[in-house]
Amino acid sequence: MSRIAIFAAVAGLFLLTRCYTEGAPAIVDQFIPSGAVAAPAPDVSTIGTPAATALPETDLTTWFAADATDPYAPTTWSAVSAYMAEAGTRAGWSEVCKQASDAAGGDRAANPALGAIACSDDPSVTLVQRFAVGLLAMRAEVALFIRAVPGHSIPGISGRQGELRVMCGFEAVASQGGADSVYGQACASAMETAYLAGDPAATFITLATAYDAIAAEIATRSPKTAPEPAWFDGGKD
Repeated sequence: MSRIAIFAAVAGLFLLTRCYTEGAPAIVDQFIPSGAVAAPAPDVSTIGTPAATALPETDLTTWFAADATDPYAPTTWSAVSAYMAEAGTRAGWSEVCKQASDAAGGDRAANPALGAIACSDDPSVTLVQRFAVGLLAMRAEVALFIRAVPGHSIPGISGRQGELRVMCGFEAVASQGGADSVYGQACASAMETAYLAGDPAATFITLATAYDAIAAEIATRSPKTAPEPAWFDGGKD
């Protein structure tokens, strides 16, 4: 037997003897300080509670500036993308539309593009605003793809377009009117595929036209912004 093996066997017998005579807890305390053996119990009081919405700092009033020197500015459209991603849940939409209401002021028609994502006290308008959010999200994806921002791609644009297709065919927008209505025309515009043919700039412009049309309709249906959104079931986050 090697010297190392003999030493290990002797050390083991020594510790076993001490554990028998002094008790295992006393031996453990000599090697591991008290309190370091067990980690504190985790706080489970917040399980099931939605995480707080974290939106980037941005000036919403600059999103739709007519004199923007760079229509594809990554800083602007990255913020738009982040906001629209949060807007997919009730809690997220409540936070987004509240910030838009603060930025737009009480008169939605004064800035229809920004006002389109400000809260409404009409639940039917809240549903239509989901479509406006989809148009903005797709437009942001196109802008960031044009500027080659990592993580934004043709499949990303197609994914956003697929979400709009569902809204146009099966959700609230489908019940707003026929093909000749402002909603039908906006849906047709949202389905254009110039970006697949190598002309994403054309898609960007087409989406802007569709969004502006929906924004004008929202301003007509709900002229005044609200401090929080209305839901058909009256629920609040």
